[in-house]
Amino acid sequence: REFVCCSKNGDTGDKESPKSALHRFFENVYGPFLMKTASKVAVLGIFGAFFAFQTYRFFAKTDMGIRQSDIVLDGSYQKDFFVLNEENFVQYSADFTTKSTDFSDTNVQLGVMMAYRNLKSSPWVDSVGGAGDGAMALDSIRNTLHPSEWVNTTICTANNESYCEQVPSSTSGAFCRVYSTIPESEFYYAFNSYLAGLGGLSADGFICCRANDTECENQISCFEVANEFPTTSPNRSTHSADFQLFALRTSVTLLQQKTVDDFVSAIESTREFTDACNFLPSPSFTNSVEGQNISFSGSRWTFVTGYTFKYYAQYLHSHNDLYTTCGWILLGIFLTVFLFQVSLRNSLITCVVILGVMMEVAGVISELPDCKLN
Repeated sequence: REFVCCSKNGDTGDKESPKSALHRFFENVYGPFLMKTASKVAVLGIFGAFFAFQTYRFFAKTDMGIRQSDIVLDGSYQKDFFVLNEENFVQYSADFTTKSTDFSDTNVQLGVMMAYRNLKSSPWVDSVGGAGDGAMALDSIRNTLHPSEWVNTTICTANNESYCEQVPSSTSGAFCRVYSTIPESEFYYAFNSYLAGLGGLSADGFICCRANDTECENQISCFEVANEFPTTSPNRSTHSADFQLFALRTSVTLLQQKTVDDFVSAIESTREFTDACNFLPSPSFTNSVEGQNISFSGSRWTFVTGYTFKYYAQYLHSHNDLYTTCGWILLGIFLTVFLFQVSLRNSLITCVVILGVMMEVAGVISELPDCKLN
């Protein structure tokens, strides 16, 4: 027997619920408004403007790094002390340091002088204060000798602004400078005379060791030079000469160090200006007169360091580390979306949207008073 189920007046029992006011608003007003061409253009324009503004804020206005005044307790005397120093005392000293296998080598001395002159031309370094062209002691050591004993060498550069290059003197527009160095045979006797006078007050700027201690693992007093190269004994063949100057340093003054960005810029600049000279002068002098009396048996490494370098060099890579991290994140998102959807378009759209959000959030760093890129 068959049964037919039906309802009175064709009523199936399903009744449509009345739409809420919010539902009707989105269906009849908000939805159609968003789908209009003008609305789409406006949304993209507002998003793009906000993205551009936040990107500008991040790159131009974000403070990088933490100063000492940022980590001390507000209202304490340490806070006042550090703020006063950071805002008013904006010059810091840095050490121009050279390590060499043979400071008596005239080529090494030339390289130190070229690097020191070039460093002083950095906009972040005081070009007036500090030592002479010979970087602290080299000038003073040389001055213990009569000028007739100096080794004068001419090195030419392409222009007056550069020190760390070599061109033939015949080069059009070349600017030639004379460098006076200490003869190799006289270097340590002159060094002895220097330390015996006022130079002894700067003995902490030298590192000395025995002649066969190539890594200077066992330092000795630099005043030992008086025993190894005595100026009072004319018969030099009897001198033991078991002594070497391993490293020396001199101070330069860094200017306008107000912010961590200034510290980073000064570190980059001083390294750039110094590193440019680390393989000069070269033995490939094209003019034999320029290279006369110059030996090339020694090697050297010149660099700049100091207080600001020790504490703020970590920020040299802050931006690169941030960009690298964000790049890997976006790559991971791209690959994940592509793995599940197999769509290049969807993967790219997702990455672009996330990149936009990342930059908008990054711009907030500059808008919060206690937030910095660290």
